[in-house]
Amino acid sequence: MNAKHLGSDFDDFLRKEDMLDEAEAVGLKRVLAHQVRHLKNQGGRAKTAMARRLGAGHPAQCRPPTHPGEILREDLLPALNLSVAEAARQLRVSRQTLHRVLSGRSGVSAEMAVRLGKFCGNGPGLWLRMQQAYDLWHAEQRLRQELEKIPGHPVE
Repeated sequence: MNAKHLGSDFDDFLRKEDMLDEAEAVGLKRVLAHQVRHLKNQGGRAKTAMARRLGAGHPAQCRPPTHPGEILREDLLPALNLSVAEAARQLRVSRQTLHRVLSGRSGVSAEMAVRLGKFCGNGPGLWLRMQQAYDLWHAEQRLRQELEKIPGHPVE
């Protein structure tokens, strides 16, 4: 299986709300194609973070966006057959720093996004947009009641 076999539905998902540009989509499709081959070779039916994200079947506003660290932990590192320690070494960060991102306790900073973009070959923008989507969704959920009390003043 190659990246082309992931299909136009996948392309549509990635481009929804400008999540990815063309180069980023190609890079991510390569990683996912590798993961699919790996699962087929093992006869596995395990759902990865990206598979859960793509196949959730729920409206986006009802389900929180996947933390980028979960995608790294569940999809990318296994597809590359890398341990956390080895990935941290290649990214030139401490194992603890990478583990905080993988566990979702830390967000992907601009600096980490640059490192991940180079590491994955898909640029930093993807990682920052995924983190931004995650942060915004959680902020909107926390502030939902308070936001209802704030009047809107649309500019005409």
